[in-house]
Parts: sequence; C-alpha cells; structure tokens
Amino acid sequence: MIAGQFVTLTSIAADIEQFCAAVPKLPPPVARRLLPTIEAIMTKLDSLAAQLQARGGNRGSDNGAVRQRAADAYRRRRD
Repeated sequence: MIAGQFVTLTSIAADIEQFCAAVPKLPPPVARRLLPTIEAIMTKLDSLAAQLQARGGNRGSDNGAVRQRAADAYRRRRD
C-alpha cells in the first residue's frame, strides 16, 4: 500500500457477493472444505480494514452487510 493513495474496494465487494451467493449452491461436503480458507480470508480482510481505518478512516460506505451475509452463509453450512 502506498501512503496517501486511495483504495477502491467496490469490485472486491461485488466478487465477494457473487462468491457468497454461489457457496450455498455447492454440495455440503464441498462447502465445508472451503470453510477454513474462507475464515482465513475473512481474517485477512478484517486486518486490511483495520489498516485502512488506521491510515485514513472510513471514506466509503461500510455497513458490513456483505461481510455479515458471508458469515451467515458459512454458519448455515456448519449446522
């Protein structure tokens, strides 16, 4: 990350939404195998969000809706 540069995450959010919509359609064993990787990605995204917040605050709309939908989808798969 270059200091002073803005980062646009809009396209990432769209990709995440598409991915989250696809996971519930997978066979449960396949979806379960994805869980550790998905959790690792979520941890990295949380870290990135914290770094971005520390460097300049929230300059976009971050209502957490996409992240919440992802978390809900993966919790359903665990049940």
